[in-house]
Amino acid sequence: WAVDFNKDIRPILIERCAVCHGGVKKNAGVSVIYRDSILGKTRAGAPIVKPGDPEGSVLFQRVSASDPDDRMPPLSEHKDALEPEAVAKLRAWIADGAVWEELWSHVPPQRPEPPAVRNAAWPSRPLDNFILAKIEAAGRAPSPEASRRVWLRRVSFDISGLPPTPEDIAAFEADTEAGAAERVVDRLLASPRYGERWAALWLDFARYADSAGYEKDMHRNVWPYRDWVIRAFNDDMPFDEFTIKQLAGDLLPEPTLDDMIATVFHRNTKTNVEGGSDDEEFRIASVIDRVNTTWQVWQGTTFGCTQCHGHPYDPIPHEAYYQFLSFFNNTLDADLRDEFPKMNVPLDRALNEEVWRLEREVISGGEAMMAPFRARAAETTWRGFADYGVRTSKNVKAQVETVSGLPTIVTEGTLARGTQYWTRLEGADAPIAALYIEAPLPPDHDAANPSDGFVLSYITAEVLPAEEGGGKRPVKLAFVAGGNIEGNEWPLDALDEKSATGWGVYPKHFHDRWAVVVLEEALTLAEGEALEVMFKCDHGNDGGNQPVIQRYRIRYDGDPAWQAALKGEALAAARETRNTALAKLKDIKKTTVPVLRERPGAIARETRVFIRGNWMDKGATVEGGVPKIFGELPAGAPKNRLTAARWLVSDENPLTARVMVNHVWAQFFGTGIVATLGDFGSSGT
Repeated sequence: WAVDFNKDIRPILIERCAVCHGGVKKNAGVSVIYRDSILGKTRAGAPIVKPGDPEGSVLFQRVSASDPDDRMPPLSEHKDALEPEAVAKLRAWIADGAVWEELWSHVPPQRPEPPAVRNAAWPSRPLDNFILAKIEAAGRAPSPEASRRVWLRRVSFDISGLPPTPEDIAAFEADTEAGAAERVVDRLLASPRYGERWAALWLDFARYADSAGYEKDMHRNVWPYRDWVIRAFNDDMPFDEFTIKQLAGDLLPEPTLDDMIATVFHRNTKTNVEGGSDDEEFRIASVIDRVNTTWQVWQGTTFGCTQCHGHPYDPIPHEAYYQFLSFFNNTLDADLRDEFPKMNVPLDRALNEEVWRLEREVISGGEAMMAPFRARAAETTWRGFADYGVRTSKNVKAQVETVSGLPTIVTEGTLARGTQYWTRLEGADAPIAALYIEAPLPPDHDAANPSDGFVLSYITAEVLPAEEGGGKRPVKLAFVAGGNIEGNEWPLDALDEKSATGWGVYPKHFHDRWAVVVLEEALTLAEGEALEVMFKCDHGNDGGNQPVIQRYRIRYDGDPAWQAALKGEALAAARETRNTALAKLKDIKKTTVPVLRERPGAIARETRVFIRGNWMDKGATVEGGVPKIFGELPAGAPKNRLTAARWLVSDENPLTARVMVNHVWAQFFGTGIVATLGDFGSSGT
């Protein structure tokens, strides 16, 4: 009795055995979804499956046992014993060598020969042979051919989503020349309605909505993405390109504005702006949604099962979920009310290239403004003050402690929006040309559990007199350079009292941060004088912990080169580039859409396994990868979203094509070739 593993054996193991011996429960240490396990030995040393020897295999002994206490599966899990036919199949499989095959959907397809049929005149294409063979095997005959009017109605709905007009019907019935049907199809494919009809399917995959979801369900514009999808279908964009742009358009070597708009696919995740919600919790919820959606849409795989444990029915371990999650865990979005990062999109598409150029000039100009100060900061040996003191507003508790050998201001308790710090700095033994502000993480910080972020929205300084009653002298601050620019924060805004943005990191603090504040003129303190630096944290969120700095230290440098850099041509040119681009963008009628952007390597997030799927209980650190049953990423390729997207549509991954064709088939015929559209795994049909 010849048996086929995928057709005859795997269904038995999945339906009758995996509940106790699968990827979640592995009773007696046995799992029937892993080849090495089922061909291994019991804890007592007996072979579970001994190829060629059914009677010597514990599996066959237990499924064929006459004693109900010994027989598997137990009646406590299944109301009926295994059917005699199933037992016979298992015996024959073991006797034939217990050949283990990969799941059919993971095996590269081979073009089969069309089956022979009795009514050889009926098929008009090779596919028809397969359909007719099944019809004939059931003792049936094909239905009569549809009338021209019925056929036209069907094809019109299938391709354009709309019924034919009376004029369409009359024209088709009057067209008796050869190729009339093909001309109808060509006309429908050329219609703009084609893209709209098929975009509707894709927008469901994309979770499309012009609102943020959750409690307040605030409005956000993502309709430019809808229009992009429609154009992609109408332009017959190749599916690999269509995929890569949506999952990683921002990482392409030279992305266009349209490529950025395509990434809205995964910014359709919900944003929770309810008071008291944790931004990190809901950022992670969005990342998990992106992972699960990617696998459901492109791989027809219930990958979400592995968030909490190994997959119940397929050989996908728990850790593999987080290896893939790491590809999506390094984007800049963070469940913020302002939906950062966003992209300007002109209402006139003819201005796309111009707006995209201006967007890049804003970014490049800003980075160029920071560059000379960052370079000098890296080469500077920063000096410490002899004495430090601190006072605060809003009853915030703060004190000076020694952290990593350096005096550091450390706070305690809850920090309220609008908190101000006045840091008294005394005993400078050189002129003060620039201040170096560091925001270190706590010494016992766990990178898997980030601290709350902070924003210094306003920074001032003044000289305190040596004697009481003397007047304070304001100190002119000329520039703030951040080691990194993240989110909507612009370091120079910290010099504008009316701005709530400034220098910092929001909403979460994963890495030590620093900034340089350059004085307009170098300052020399007289005997007994002190420099007092004021920080105000006026950037707020909807609830929970506010972005108020929790610990910081200040050092200084006296090199006059800091002031020389303020007057340099490079800074002036970069400032002009940025300001000009901002002004031009302001004059263009536009909207904004949330997009994906990758965090720079210097501030990349670390990804860890969530124990039992709990985002607050983190285990081992993982790097990007895919489950072994799906193959491997290209050797040497960077472990990022772009590599993952290219792998999805590579020739080495046959599942994507199968899943997509199945979705199209289901749209035409109501049921997919595989009826379980979202499950091409062992538990699918």
